[in-house]
Amino acid sequence: MREYEDASPVELENALARATPDRLLVAAQYHAGRWRASRRRLQRIIGATRQSIELAELQPGERVALMMPNVLQYPVCLFGILRAGCTVVNVNPLYTARELEHQLADSGA
Repeated sequence: MREYEDASPVELENALARATPDRLLVAAQYHAGRWRASRRRLQRIIGATRQSIELAELQPGERVALMMPNVLQYPVCLFGILRAGCTVVNVNPLYTARELEHQLADSGA
């Protein structure tokens, strides 16, 4: 992995997706069934998320608050925002209104 030492998280994930596109990356069991995704499938979903960010007219460099619990959708949203060139501001869903207001004001999100 030495060749990736200076890579951003997006560059690293893109390189790994090119190297191992069919590798199973996510497997989850829900009450409604199973969900499995290879790197190739996850890359398509992340790309669609990036397009949604761009359709919302967010510009590269803008800060985007991401308030999510620990769910499988989190890394998809995270990488979609990063791919759009925006900065992720993680926001804890358990914050009080006052804590959230401070976090958003302090971060510029």
